[in-house]
Amino acid sequence: MAQGPVLIFDKSALQGLRLDEAYWLDNFYVCNICPLFFVETLADLEKAIRIGTTPEEFVGGLAHKTPDMQSMPNVHHLSILYSELFGTVKVDDHFGRPAIGGGRILTLNGQTGIVFRPTREQEALQRWHKHEFLDVERQIAKDWRRALLLVNPPERARHLEPLYRGRLPKSFAAAKALADEIVDLWEQHWVLDFGMQLLGIPAEDISKTVCRWTELGKPPIREFAPYFCHMLTVDLTFYFAIAAGLVRDADKPSNKVDVAYLYYLPFCMVFVSGDRLHRNLAPLFLRPDQTMVTADELKAEMKALDDHYSSLPEEVRKSGSVTFAAVPPDDAAFLTTQLWDKYLPRWRELYAQRKPGLPDQDDSVIDSITEFYDRGMPVDSSAPLTSHDVDHMTISRMVLPRKGSWNRFSEKIERFLLERRPNQSANVQDSTMEGR
Repeated sequence: MAQGPVLIFDKSALQGLRLDEAYWLDNFYVCNICPLFFVETLADLEKAIRIGTTPEEFVGGLAHKTPDMQSMPNVHHLSILYSELFGTVKVDDHFGRPAIGGGRILTLNGQTGIVFRPTREQEALQRWHKHEFLDVERQIAKDWRRALLLVNPPERARHLEPLYRGRLPKSFAAAKALADEIVDLWEQHWVLDFGMQLLGIPAEDISKTVCRWTELGKPPIREFAPYFCHMLTVDLTFYFAIAAGLVRDADKPSNKVDVAYLYYLPFCMVFVSGDRLHRNLAPLFLRPDQTMVTADELKAEMKALDDHYSSLPEEVRKSGSVTFAAVPPDDAAFLTTQLWDKYLPRWRELYAQRKPGLPDQDDSVIDSITEFYDRGMPVDSSAPLTSHDVDHMTISRMVLPRKGSWNRFSEKIERFLLERRPNQSANVQDSTMEGR
């Protein structure tokens, strides 16, 4: 079962890690991978990488570092925004954890469950490990870089001058305060209409959303659509900061990509980045219960964990990290332990209560999960389901049993898993059981 604080990283943070260090990031954190990460990575296919390394080798190496055991690709921010504006999902119920999509409702033997199969992005990572790139992915990379060249944040900032005329902020915090004031205190119908235009919502969808807001009695916009307010405030703060000269290299196309990472902040507990713009802006948008970690801090922590576990006897390391590193070291000197204490305060108690035994000793559970995954019949359901409405949820991933110097499983468990999915990487299924 996936465990650890939910963490979002940007590409620069992952690039700074050695493969063995990236292994521990995947081991101790549930990594929420933003769609931007995949697109940014693909964009490197169209870049001239340092001498001696081809773009394919560079992307393949980054893909190898990307978490796969506990990674959860987040739904695109525009999909989330539309779900909120149209009232199909209460988005703030998902804050603090990944917003994942693509689940299929299945039934078997009188039980109902939701199965999440590997996403296209996860399947792509498997290919990228081997430097295999589809033509469509290469085209996406070209289109993405072309789109970046069309983005002109300074020009957009000038168009917004009526909002800040005579009130240019002197700090990033002041830019955020001005954005909050506009969202919360200006005429709310105007805020809703203007904000949707700024975020690129088509006119017909703007009209549909305004009608829904009116039918609900015109509540405050932050109450009606908190995620919309988050995205709008991120953009306004960014443009106000550009207008005030606070953003270096304001015309750099990648700035807008960096800012778009902030759209996903609500769906994590920990945000990691080495980007200067993130260091200035992200803390302004984090909730009090969230934590910002710099890329340098992450690098130092992952190296410390790698050194710690490398000192273990070889026979212990051969048992696989799922055995000897199921939880972090019980030592508050490690940042990871501090974060587990903050976000999973009962982890020591729960670990002590765990049932002894590993998958090879509990065939009945694995067989039951596999049967449901393979033989479950689709259910027609127009009403959205939550984990409380089903008997269990299963998330299936294709993971590499080994990365760098480390084995995830003992040889016995690895054989056990491969027998169930021959000729593939180990197929690990997380199953969360829920009583109705």
